[in-house]
Amino acid sequence: MIGTVPASVGFELPPRLLAGGAAVVVLDAAYKPRRTKLLHQAEAAGCVALEGVQMLVEQGLEQFQRWTGVPEAPRAEIAHVVNAFYDATTSK
Repeated sequence: MIGTVPASVGFELPPRLLAGGAAVVVLDAAYKPRRTKLLHQAEAAGCVALEGVQMLVEQGLEQFQRWTGVPEAPRAEIAHVVNAFYDATTSK
């Protein structure tokens, strides 16, 4: 399941859709706040929960490669900087 609504909406799924536990993958494209109500719900149901920040990093890596022509973006460094930024902004 992919959530694409603003986190401020507080969207949650009907619990029956998460009944598959670890066989269900939930990605919430929202990344402010980093942990949305939907992701908390998915984790509580035992599902795989992916943050919008992860999608943001992947998009950035692809854009880096397309814009620069460099075939391999520095994945670890980019992920570290993005995660540090969102960790810092969500702790305030």
